Amino acid sequence: MLKILSVTLLLCTVQIGLSQIDNSNKLQFGFSMGANYSHLKVVSPNNDYQSINNLGSSLGILSQLNMGSRLSLVGMASLSFNNGYITEANLTQYQVTEYLSKTLDFGLNLRFKLKPDANFSPYLTVGPTYQINLDKNDLSNVFLPSNNLSLDLGFGLDKKLAFFNIAPELKYSLGLINVNQNPTITSARAHYLKLIINFTN
Repeated sequence: MLKILSVTLLLCTVQIGLSQIDNSNKLQFGFSMGANYSHLKVVSPNNDYQSINNLGSSLGILSQLNMGSRLSLVGMASLSFNNGYITEANLTQYQVTEYLSKTLDFGLNLRFKLKPDANFSPYLTVGPTYQINLDKNDLSNVFLPSNNLSLDLGFGLDKKLAFFNIAPELKYSLGLINVNQNPTITSARAHYLKLIINFTN
């Protein structure tokens, strides 16, 4: 819990510092909040492991470099509570293990606006996200997953308001690597469906 609070405080401190920087419309800063749905894919020899997928949440900061009227590069750092679990399904007493349920996410997305001059502009976004696993377990028989690398594909709507921009965004995060460390599981990939609201200056 102390580690999570420290990371959250660090994100807030960085955002406050960035907001003091005098910048033109070429460089924007903001924050994001949203919900996600875990979509763990588990493969085991006898199908004796199953995933439990639940709703989660995230909170982060972002910076956006506008490289013209249509193209932007968006960097993001967020703390995510993904609520993903794996169970041993062949046991009478189910053993439930957290699986990338708490992560620190760093993403770099390319955003392409379809109507750059409109006040309500739809856009497409694509880019990688690296997730650092924050789960902790002192049990010797629990194999925590490794860090995750995923590819984000999404669609959003950027709305210009009087004092800030708001951009709701729907993304699917496709896990690219096998994060499994348990020798009795063949592979495990972490995918997520995300609904995020971005606020920028």
